[in-house]
Amino acid sequence: MTCDLSHVNSLLKIGRGYDADMRLTAEFTSEPFEGEGAVPSHAERAVEVLRARGLDHDFGPLGTSVEGEAGAVLDALREALAGAFAGGATRITVQIDRADG
Repeated sequence: MTCDLSHVNSLLKIGRGYDADMRLTAEFTSEPFEGEGAVPSHAERAVEVLRARGLDHDFGPLGTSVEGEAGAVLDALREALAGAFAGGATRITVQIDRADG
C-alpha cells in the first residue's frame, strides 16, 4: 500500500518571515491501538525517525512528543508521519505548540 503524503508536506512547511529561533513541541498519536504488549510497527517506525535525527523526544504508550527548533521538528514530523503510514497507521493525530512563547 502506498500513501500520497503531498498534503502533509504542504501542511508542515513554514513560510518566509517566521522566527528562525522559534521552538516547537509536537505531540502525535498513531492508530490503530493494539493494546498492551509489543509496540505497533507504525509507532516504532515513526519514533525511529526522531531517534535517527537526534531530537529530544518522549515515546510513551499514548503517543510521542518531540521538541526542538521549528525547522528540525517539522522536517522530522514529515518523515515520521510517512514512516507511520508506511508501517500500517490508519490515523495520526498531531498537535503542535510553540514551546518558547
